[in-house]
Amino acid sequence: MKIDLHIERLVLEGLTLSCHERKRIVKSVTAELVRLLEQNGLDAALTEGGAIASVKSENIRLSSDVSAETTGRLIANSVYRGIGITKSGNFPVN
Repeated sequence: MKIDLHIERLVLEGLTLSCHERKRIVKSVTAELVRLLEQNGLDAALTEGGAIASVKSENIRLSSDVSAETTGRLIANSVYRGIGITKSGNFPVN
């Protein structure tokens, strides 16, 4: 499966970051989301192409000593859960 992931905007409220830290976080978010999608899949409705306008994810609490890479992985996991994909790769039935 070919994954083409484009994050147009990533809103990080409450974080004071340098330009370098922001870039590291975005790189980590992208890498982790791709890994999760490759490992766990994507709902068939989305594999045919399409876009998700926005994803509301859960809040993440961070301590001041968390690295940009760890922050990115935590954000990616929250976004992945926000998409609604279960570990089996399917959207949960409501």
